[in-house]
Amino acid sequence: MALVTLLLRDLRSGDRMTAEFETLDSCREWLMARPEFVDVLGPINEELSPEGDQLLRTAVRPYSAAERALLDQLRQEREAEERKEADRRQKELEAANTGPTRQLGPDDPMTIAWEHGSAARNADPLDPRPVPRAVVDALAGWLAERNSWVIDRGQVVCAAHVTVWPGKVPAGAERIHEGGRFEVR
Repeated sequence: MALVTLLLRDLRSGDRMTAEFETLDSCREWLMARPEFVDVLGPINEELSPEGDQLLRTAVRPYSAAERALLDQLRQEREAEERKEADRRQKELEAANTGPTRQLGPDDPMTIAWEHGSAARNADPLDPRPVPRAVVDALAGWLAERNSWVIDRGQVVCAAHVTVWPGKVPAGAERIHEGGRFEVR
């Protein structure tokens, strides 16, 4: 059984994969020479000690100029696609001239977009609900955790897209749903 299993992402295709290592040293060596266009999302082992986790975080090779350029391009494409979708929804709403096409309660999930230097915003143009303070606070903690993953590489989270419970959080759930996306620079 592997001591360390890393979750990886191919920056060009978005495909996720794993890599297993028998020792911390072999994992550290691999991280220092991380293949081009392979992003390290983090270890998925629950047994990894905080010291071992920190050792691995500091070993990750920083993004190359080509990788940073690709990440910027992908972020810009995603933002353009989100704007296009928002424009399409807005046109549908205006054509219907009937207000939001669905009734949302205060506890229904909400999609949040955030960019460095900007406030969190409701990413759904058909959702008139404001972003509650509890969501802003939870997002700040979520972002701080992700920043701790990349700060040793000289990077920071510059954009995020998450789904949240804006009101009452169901029992056993977290305010921020699993599976949020973030970009670093």
